[in-house]
Amino acid sequence: SEVVRWHEWGKGSYLTGNWRAPGELLGWKAVGTEFCSYHHTIDALANVGYTEIVESWECEIQDVQGLCASKSELRDFESLDAMAVARTQYLVGQITHANLEKSLGWYEIRILHRDSTDDFFACHQWDGRVFLMNSGGSHHFVAGRYLAARLEVPVPLKGLLRVHRLSQAAVSKLVGEYEVFALSDDSEAFQRFFDAMREYRAGFLWTPLPRHLDGRAVFLPRGDARAMRIVPLMRAAGHFDLGAHLLELSARPVRLPIASARRQMEPVE
Repeated sequence: SEVVRWHEWGKGSYLTGNWRAPGELLGWKAVGTEFCSYHHTIDALANVGYTEIVESWECEIQDVQGLCASKSELRDFESLDAMAVARTQYLVGQITHANLEKSLGWYEIRILHRDSTDDFFACHQWDGRVFLMNSGGSHHFVAGRYLAARLEVPVPLKGLLRVHRLSQAAVSKLVGEYEVFALSDDSEAFQRFFDAMREYRAGFLWTPLPRHLDGRAVFLPRGDARAMRIVPLMRAAGHFDLGAHLLELSARPVRLPIASARRQMEPVE
């Protein structure tokens, strides 16, 4: 749950109790002698992320590096092996085939024991790890994975895979129209930024960053000459160039960690 959900960014959200449609931002611009608020929709932002579905995807249990849910606090562990050692000594205390069978035979490991299940695999282009999006059986799964590695027993898995991506075309279009920076979500700091932009009469738009990123994305229209004069000041002040970051993320190849598909996957949009 702590992987940044870039694929959902721009898809629509609630902000201060009001619904924003996909790609909709709140902006400010000079109109006559006033500095007025307005709402604007950026189609490229609405389409910046997408998900590729791969049916009946196959991998090996060691390829899974994370889980979605557990009675244990997943963030407490650096790896699934660390979780197995800390939480399942009753299963991994002895490295035996009997304990392996006991672990992987647990009925709540739905990806192994149910032909029809809501459990699936997920991989994020900007993260690279494969997660099992499970609804149970976490302790027995990590124990089985741990034992299988030490007993050198292959455990094939099969299920639906969701590959979450950033669209290179949408990101390029977005960055072609706006300089995009990430700012702190500190309300006083943002107010100072707003006051400076209003005083200089430079237009901008903004939206919250995705979950788990504490901040705001600020969009400076390339068609606004005054806003463009702000850009060097933003860089000099050390504000994070989010546009360049998104371009880099969208260009990353996705490499699926399985023998039959250990190749670069090209985006299909």
